[in-house]
Amino acid sequence: MDISVNVGDWVVLGELSKSKGEIAKILSIGDGSIYSNYVGLIGTHALCHSFEECIDDILPLPLTEEMMELNHWDMSTESDYRTQYEYYFNDFIINLRFSKIGNGIFLTIYDKGNAKVQMHIEYVSELQNALRLCRLQQIASNFKVTKHDN
Repeated sequence: MDISVNVGDWVVLGELSKSKGEIAKILSIGDGSIYSNYVGLIGTHALCHSFEECIDDILPLPLTEEMMELNHWDMSTESDYRTQYEYYFNDFIINLRFSKIGNGIFLTIYDKGNAKVQMHIEYVSELQNALRLCRLQQIASNFKVTKHDN
């Protein structure tokens, strides 16, 4: 699977990792490898022996409604068809609509009332990248995926 990896992204470790299936946050990319920390652990760990091996073995982490609640996003709407969450930061309103009928997740980021980003997403890293695009690095970098993450 092709995945774009940025420092600060949450990912799932794949088949080649000694910690297969663990959730990890990318801390640095360089020296021919990707370094991360695993959820609940302190310290930096090389994920694999080469960048090519790493990038082929990292999986995106699906975005869930539980993550929105963990990050204190406001649930603004719930129906048989969708659940909608909003997060307010300065002049920004970040809106996520989780479809219950198979249409996935739709993200809209408003800046001063104008829609700056509108896109379908599935993964935490896609949300993080969209937030960074709108200069919301602090929200992207501090996004929590479990109650145990750093």
